[in-house]
Amino acid sequence: YTSTEAPAGLEIPLHNELSFVRHYPKHIYFYCDIAPERAGETILGDARRVYRALDPGVRARFLEKQLTYVSCYYGHSLLMDLVNSLQPSHKSWRDVFETREPRQVEQLCRDHDFDFRWHDDANWIRISQTRPAAITHPGTGEWVWFSQPHLYDFNPRLLGAWRYVGAKLLYVRPHMRMHEIFHADGSRVRRDDLYHVMDTLEANTVSFPWQKGDVLVLDNVLTMHGRAAFKGPRRILAAMTS
Repeated sequence: YTSTEAPAGLEIPLHNELSFVRHYPKHIYFYCDIAPERAGETILGDARRVYRALDPGVRARFLEKQLTYVSCYYGHSLLMDLVNSLQPSHKSWRDVFETREPRQVEQLCRDHDFDFRWHDDANWIRISQTRPAAITHPGTGEWVWFSQPHLYDFNPRLLGAWRYVGAKLLYVRPHMRMHEIFHADGSRVRRDDLYHVMDTLEANTVSFPWQKGDVLVLDNVLTMHGRAAFKGPRRILAAMTS
């Protein structure tokens, strides 16, 4: 896979890959095919340090109430096709699940503990899964922050002012919203808690600048990763193992 299709001008904060699913990858591998012309570093963070650095009250709230990640994907949509032609961003469920059969999608959801609901005669699907905000490392037993609620809340700080306005205008209908984040009891995650998480991540971020041919191997539980904004071509390939 390519590591991300997010716009070049958008910084992707630290996160653990697929921390919102039960069968998450244990390791992630990056290869630099085309080094960015300017910036575009992969940013890294120690998930143990992030866990310890969080405000104890905020951390306790996340641990107690857990997190429910919600995503919506379309089947056929002229509007979404137009949006993706301008900037690839919102995948279809056919791309996400790599099948064109709704029944196979449903079985994959069951296999991976996702709740699901179809809308508009199976044209849109809403999926969700509840996961802990932190786990213990399977090798060391240390507590690590292992979640990404800040990436599921489309807020001005994450998107920037203009992208935030665009997202509000585009995702009017609830079953179209690409991502949302709730606690397991159905309450919305507080925005100030999310901003505190983002502050903590920024304070524990280091940068890995790329040169062509570089390989970077990460313990996906121990090490969080993200991407700095960049200019010029950039092609980083990624693979994952369980």
